[in-house]
Parts: sequence; C-alpha cells; structure tokens
Amino acid sequence: MIQEPGEVEEEFVRIGPARLFKGILTSHLPTPLVVPKGQNWKLPPKSDVIPLPPWFAEEDLKYLAEKNWELTGPWTGAQVQVPMKFITGDKDLIMSFPGTEDYIEEGSFKKDVPLLQDVVIMKGIGHFINQEKVNGINKHILDFF
Repeated sequence: MIQEPGEVEEEFVRIGPARLFKGILTSHLPTPLVVPKGQNWKLPPKSDVIPLPPWFAEEDLKYLAEKNWELTGPWTGAQVQVPMKFITGDKDLIMSFPGTEDYIEEGSFKKDVPLLQDVVIMKGIGHFINQEKVNGINKHILDFF
C-alpha cells in the first residue's frame, strides 16, 4: 500500500504533537510505526493518560512538541561533517522502520555521515538512551572522546 504525501502529516496534526511524541518516545514496540488514517494509532483514547517514564519530564515533552519542527527544518538533507559515534537502542522505534538496518549496515548511513567511526545498538533500550541507560551511554561517550 502506497501512502500519499501529506496523509500521515494530517494524522499527526489530528493527534497533536505532544500526544504523538509521548506515544512515540515511550513506545518499546518492536514493530514499525503504523498510523492508520482516522484511527488512534496505537495510542490510548484521549481520556487515558499515557504515563511518562521517570527519566522523561512533562516539561521536556512540551518543549519537544513545540520546538522540534522549527529547530530541525533547516538541516533537511545536510551531511554530518564531524567525527561521530552513532548510539541507539534496539527498542528505539526508528530501528523497526523497514530499511533502517540496511541503511545503517550497508553503507548509505556512512555516505550521509562520512566521518562515522562506530555504530552501537544497545539492547533493551528505547529512544532516550541517555536517560534510560545513563552509565552505559556515558561510557560510550567517554570512550569516543
């Protein structure tokens, strides 16, 4: 099934950025993100509260929901031109997107990040690895430096 440009964006607007981010960033589902048109996309009904983990504050969610698009827009298509170590969790939603592992492992990632030095995929960790696995991520960062 091919999705037309703009369809998922319409659903994101309907869901609202704070609720969307809360659902994405607290998910540890090992499946691709699916946003069926006109449905609540794996989120509890609006009357239900999506609990945040202790490492993610409501203030952080609010800032992310309000600022993310305007902060990242100017960088669309830019290459990362500094030495980098990529660290993610295997439960991060992005890892379930079709093609992500191939992108990372088969060289396309290296084309977008030419100074990529290492890729680390931490087991059992979601999107906010720096908050979910503080000591582990600190060690990786120190080792990189």
